[in-house]
Amino acid sequence: MKNILFSAAAIFLIGTSGTYAADCGEPPMDKPTLPTVSSSTTAEEIRGARSAVLSYSGKVTEYLSCMDGWIVKLRPYMTKEQNSRFADDTANLHEERISVEEQMNELIRAYRRIRRDAQNG
Repeated sequence: MKNILFSAAAIFLIGTSGTYAADCGEPPMDKPTLPTVSSSTTAEEIRGARSAVLSYSGKVTEYLSCMDGWIVKLRPYMTKEQNSRFADDTANLHEERISVEEQMNELIRAYRRIRRDAQNG
């Protein structure tokens, strides 16, 4: 009986809320807005954007770590489709984080190029 109730609860949680788990909260959706780099971009803007990216990345790591622990308990009761959907959702979130981090790295490189070019000439 206990397994049936646990299975029903797992199916309900997974089926109704995707990768949402009550103890993990919802996936971080507050991706930072990165500034456009130009000759007027300030170091403070770059530092602010970097801090926002680090904060977002930390929230994603925390969420994914929590979900990894949660899913271990539920995976035996999940269908292939539910398991696949969970894997896709968490992989997409991780890929979005990597994309934001790569954009930030390129922004920093562009900022440094503009500053170096301004000093040289």
